[in-house]
Amino acid sequence: MHKLAAALLLTTALHAQQRTVHDTQDHLTFQIPSTWSLATHDRELSTFHHEARTAPASTRLHYVAAIAENPYPASNFSGAHFYVSVTPAQTADQCSAQATKAPKDEPHHYLPIAVPLNTSIASIDGHPVAHGHDDSGRVCTEYRDEIYTTRVRNTCLRFDLAMNNFCGGEVSGVRDMTPAEIVDMRTRLEAILQSVKFDR
Repeated sequence: MHKLAAALLLTTALHAQQRTVHDTQDHLTFQIPSTWSLATHDRELSTFHHEARTAPASTRLHYVAAIAENPYPASNFSGAHFYVSVTPAQTADQCSAQATKAPKDEPHHYLPIAVPLNTSIASIDGHPVAHGHDDSGRVCTEYRDEIYTTRVRNTCLRFDLAMNNFCGGEVSGVRDMTPAEIVDMRTRLEAILQSVKFDR
């Protein structure tokens, strides 16, 4: 098969495996893998304010997408979520602080990130973003959250790219996720973020 034709077939197949989500409230569109679950209410697939520790109480969850399968069954991986949330009437500084300031609750349990970040995402559909992370856990790192915020129409839009795992190694005997697996899952979540388009 001609290389160009093969590439077009691959592109078509990948596009067919995507599900388009149009948020009429926030006037944006994004794509998730067709196998992922989608919810519009907290506690259907996860607990947003438990995971998004730097989000103000006024922040409203609009969407959460969750991976439906475990791509690393031999590891301690337990889930991944892509959150879209909104905080109305925030200044640029307040919006940025959601991503860049450490959480107030249990700061002594805050753990520094262990895997290098992909810092190439500087904007979402032309809108500059603030980027931060929150790694948390008591005995081990159980939760990794990449936080991106951008201010659109006087509203702070927040995107959380979250990974969960249980304690492996000596605690449970299950192999910890490798750095390559963490990067792979982060790349999948970043692909959803990079698909975000704002209505013009």
